[in-house]
Amino acid sequence: MAAVGDLVGAGFVASLARPVGNVTGMSNIVRDLTGKQVQLPVEVSPPMRRVAIMRNPANPMMVLLLKEVDAAVRALGLQPQVVEVRTLADFEGAFESMRKKRAAGLCSSAIP
Repeated sequence: MAAVGDLVGAGFVASLARPVGNVTGMSNIVRDLTGKQVQLPVEVSPPMRRVAIMRNPANPMMVLLLKEVDAAVRALGLQPQVVEVRTLADFEGAFESMRKKRAAGLCSSAIP
């Protein structure tokens, strides 16, 4: 298989240690880095209260990642604002929504 974000979360294998069957490929285990990807901007910028999370609901893999991003944002005591972006045309409205709701940061980990 080509690079897959989370083989276990997507249900392709039961465990990375023992995938069972004949599975060959790469895994971009992005979920393991999600907390740090959210934490870093919070540490280097002024105090934040609200963080926008861009996501593409058309990508089923990103549903799993969104849960991780949401949990990381909440663990830092921030309010998540989920903004859906499916096409290039959606970006303008997404940024306008973030501006109106005063999001101080942006996490785009769930967008691919």
